[in-house]
Amino acid sequence: MTTLTSKVKDIEIPINIRALKTSTIYHVQANGENILIDTGMDPGTERYLIEKNVALKDLDAIFLTHLHIDHLGGAQKLHQDYSVPVYIGKEDLIRIRTIQEKPEGFLEELIDFLKINGVPETYIEKFGESHPVVMELDNYRSLDLDDFSSIERGRFEDIKVVNTPGHSPGSTCFYMKNEGFLFTGDHILERITPNISFFDRETDMLGLYIESLKKTVQLHVKRVFPGHGRPFEGLVERTETIIAHHRARIEEIKDIANESWLDAYEIAGRMTWSRGRKMDSMNSMEQNFAIGEAIAHIRHMKNLGILEEKETGGIIRYRTP
Repeated sequence: MTTLTSKVKDIEIPINIRALKTSTIYHVQANGENILIDTGMDPGTERYLIEKNVALKDLDAIFLTHLHIDHLGGAQKLHQDYSVPVYIGKEDLIRIRTIQEKPEGFLEELIDFLKINGVPETYIEKFGESHPVVMELDNYRSLDLDDFSSIERGRFEDIKVVNTPGHSPGSTCFYMKNEGFLFTGDHILERITPNISFFDRETDMLGLYIESLKKTVQLHVKRVFPGHGRPFEGLVERTETIIAHHRARIEEIKDIANESWLDAYEIAGRMTWSRGRKMDSMNSMEQNFAIGEAIAHIRHMKNLGILEEKETGGIIRYRTP
């Protein structure tokens, strides 16, 4: 834990995701109010924060950057034990409530969508063992959240809520204008390019993400506080690098789909991922991320007219025109 200023403490907490290893929580004191930004992966966060001398009884609110389990996993335990309200972006709250109300329907829709994108039955059979929502369903079903619009007028005025859909539908950054601080969750990370996936059958999540990057780069940011890793400077440069990464991935998919019709699963299997890996060398969770990333890029390319689409035998396939 590092004291960055009189207002912000960053706390790195271990998480059970091989590619990330830790998640970063922020304790922010602004205008006499205490806010926790994100909560790690599981209810054990409470004990960890106590060990780090965070006065949990003094918390006025928990702000969640987005709906992924490694950021909201500890929220419900803190809400129950300290009666602290928990807030999340509206679009993420809508999806969480869908999971809570109809978990079987959520899983059936997800599996059906993977099938029409060419994911084989052998993969589907073990899919639930490594999907974060399925693995953490009890935690998701227990969540008692509100969206940011329900915050009482005049509260937390030093922290501006910035909607940044892309990494998730309701992904949210928090901007402290006077200090030039931006808390980004997984919207912008220093060393890892955030995973962009799909959340329904139609929305162009990569397109939304690029627009959100353009929005945050317009802010006067001196220091970035990401959801993984340490605070860093150089928001503009990092944003340019992330956009260049997605442009390169689009060019790669154009080349892969240049000669024949391929489904999203086949395209993902031919793509080169971080550290030069192929999908068959990944664990199941990492394969989930790769398939989702491929679908997000394909959908964006289809919207731009870079790929054409056809359905045969219940499978959607793509080709470079």
